[in-house]
Amino acid sequence: MAANRIDQAKAGKRMKCMVPMNGFDIVCFGELVGNDRKYAIATQNLNACHAVAIISKKAAILGHFAPRSPNFPTGEQWIGHMTSRFMQRVDENKASFEKQGSGGIVVVGVYNNMIALPEQVEILVTAIRKAIESKPQTVPYPVLGPLSHRIPDKGMVFIEGSGTDQLPVVWVEDRQIILT
Repeated sequence: MAANRIDQAKAGKRMKCMVPMNGFDIVCFGELVGNDRKYAIATQNLNACHAVAIISKKAAILGHFAPRSPNFPTGEQWIGHMTSRFMQRVDENKASFEKQGSGGIVVVGVYNNMIALPEQVEILVTAIRKAIESKPQTVPYPVLGPLSHRIPDKGMVFIEGSGTDQLPVVWVEDRQIILT
């Protein structure tokens, strides 16, 4: 479902960008980029990575973070660094993310029926909770083992707004997430 929605958003020129691993970006719903208005943002290829988003009726910011970097001694230091950069971008665009009316999601890997890297997840949840003054939804996805192949719609996050007073539509893999 998410893959089809991403393809449709790209074909309709509504997609602002596909966020790469260790990156983040923002879409202000209805913003003019070139000759086209943009309403969607997405990421893909999650497998042990974290995705994090703050979403309002006006905009969404989406990040995709690997659990480690060779430039940091621990994964927690790396996630702390990336979370700080992500939150700086949120602060730069705070007019789009009013505290009341914004929701957050933290997309986390599950391996062997347990949340992978719970200390990193807590860093992300704490930062989002502070930014929006409510607890973000934690949305699990399965981490694949060695030699496994990800099928379409898995390892994806897709957010599409309308630029109206309606809440954006959020998909994690093939599940629609209802923002609370």
